[in-house]
Amino acid sequence: MESNRSITWLPRFSDYELADHLAIELARYYSTSTSENFFVSVGNNPAFDLVSSSGNIAIEIKLDRMATKTNNVFVETKDILYNKPSGISITKANLWLHVVPLKIQSYVRCYEWDVESLKLFCSDYQPVPNHAHTSLGYIIPLKTFAGSAKRVFDFETKFWSRVVFGSKEKEEENGRIIYPWEEEL
Repeated sequence: MESNRSITWLPRFSDYELADHLAIELARYYSTSTSENFFVSVGNNPAFDLVSSSGNIAIEIKLDRMATKTNNVFVETKDILYNKPSGISITKANLWLHVVPLKIQSYVRCYEWDVESLKLFCSDYQPVPNHAHTSLGYIIPLKTFAGSAKRVFDFETKFWSRVVFGSKEKEEENGRIIYPWEEEL
């Protein structure tokens, strides 16, 4: 099926780059909702992604794009490539925010957990490799994960709506939409 619309392709973002932009927006959200400033740790900081100005709240943000397709979340515990603990095993945060993109453009669903509660919850599961066999973690049904979370909320991300979804999507002949991050280079 030939489309007459023009397609604008934007740079492809890694999960880490998407998570950094999302962290900035979530820092604004938490600053507004708690009346305390939050600061973002950009890049690979295994301790936390956001921290309050008082230091009393540190948040680990995990972007899980596969959860939309699999209806499972993956809580990482070990980096297989470097044979070292990672994710929930090493975070210094006291809040865990598991972020899952929704099928509605620009919205994500956030599952907020106290880190210690999440560790206890995960102890009922056995660690397994992720789909790429680069890390070990717990695969948990999304519905079960959501039902036990401290708080669940939907969040509109301006970065995703303007940059990720702002580009025109490419349609395949079967009508399935291919988003820019799904297309192979």
